Amino acid sequence: MREKITLFINYINVAGFTVLSFILFFHYNVVTMVSYFVVMISFGLEIILERKWVNLRKSRNWIYFGLLMLFYLLGPISAVFDTTPKYAALLLPIRFPIVGFSIVGLFGLNNKFKLKYILWAFALSAISGICWLIFFKIGILEFIHNPNRAVLFTDNRVLYLNNHMYFDFFMGLALSSVWYLVFHTDLGRFKAIWKSVLFLIGIIVFYMLSISEGRSGFLAGCAVLAIIIFWELWNFKKKLAIGFLVLAPLLFFVAVKHHRRMSDQEIKSEPRLFLWKSAFPVILESPIIGHGISNAQEKYDVSRTHFQTEEFRLWSIDAFHLDCHNQYLQTGMEFGILGLILLISLYLYPIFFKRVDSWKTLLVLCFMLLSCNQSMFDMFLTGQFCAIFCLLTVVSMHNFDKIEDLNQIQN
Repeated sequence: MREKITLFINYINVAGFTVLSFILFFHYNVVTMVSYFVVMISFGLEIILERKWVNLRKSRNWIYFGLLMLFYLLGPISAVFDTTPKYAALLLPIRFPIVGFSIVGLFGLNNKFKLKYILWAFALSAISGICWLIFFKIGILEFIHNPNRAVLFTDNRVLYLNNHMYFDFFMGLALSSVWYLVFHTDLGRFKAIWKSVLFLIGIIVFYMLSISEGRSGFLAGCAVLAIIIFWELWNFKKKLAIGFLVLAPLLFFVAVKHHRRMSDQEIKSEPRLFLWKSAFPVILESPIIGHGISNAQEKYDVSRTHFQTEEFRLWSIDAFHLDCHNQYLQTGMEFGILGLILLISLYLYPIFFKRVDSWKTLLVLCFMLLSCNQSMFDMFLTGQFCAIFCLLTVVSMHNFDKIEDLNQIQN
């Protein structure tokens, strides 16, 4: 009876985790909240029923997820020493997913998980969101015939789906997932059909990424595709890979020139430039240990007034909280160089995690490259991307090779 209950909880956890991977693409909603509860409660039951603490010493993940938990704890610890708690109550709850996913990663996923479940969730989530907007919110004929379809899609995406930073990041995840599913996953007896479907999804996703107003996400998507193509060609025929390496810069230049927000004027008027400049004086005041989660933001608010434009000042006059739109700089202000080293280690460690399948390592490299890129232009681990990054770390650090071997033995 205990085994049947455990098996039931295992599948509930797999279903909840997969649904969460799918639903995180959309604006926060009831399904997102329910998925969080299902994942965490079912995982808590798994810990008890499977006595997961017994094998904790043998886990290879305790260092990484210990560091991830430490990154979270820096926030509440520093808040104790803040001269004012003005921002702590706002900034700390955003980081709560770190705690839950650190525990999940520490004890590990159950042996019913398969990597392809998560990758299918990313791919289907991306194409579902796109199709929902085009067919049900915009109208397919309106989208096709409208000469300003990029602007039309952007307006509806912001209203019904998500902002461009999150959208572009998820498109990158979808592209990486499509590649791995097509070339390195057993798709069963109808693999030709599934591969055709996935290729179509990949083409649509890349097209939508190319018309998005996001520049960094588009460039990161191109970089991920270039890495994947190069490595696939290198393993197929090295001369073709070298030829692609020669052509890649030209293709990249053409892609950049045709993006609608890559003009010199657009870049010069980018508000992130002075937002970033505003962070450096704050960092230099306490470069080693930083100022703490709340004090850093207050000092940044003062510093920003010396660099911001009048137009930005009027636009942001009613805003309670404005960050520097750069995870590295924000971490430097809050926790100094020591915190920055910890942050970078969280991005790099999963890439060097030992795996049997080198293609999984390349997949994780794509995930972390997208994360590092996004961290340059937005709050990432301490912002809206916190949950999806933590989910990616659990997937990236899990030994799916061992699980897939065990499933084959059981079958």
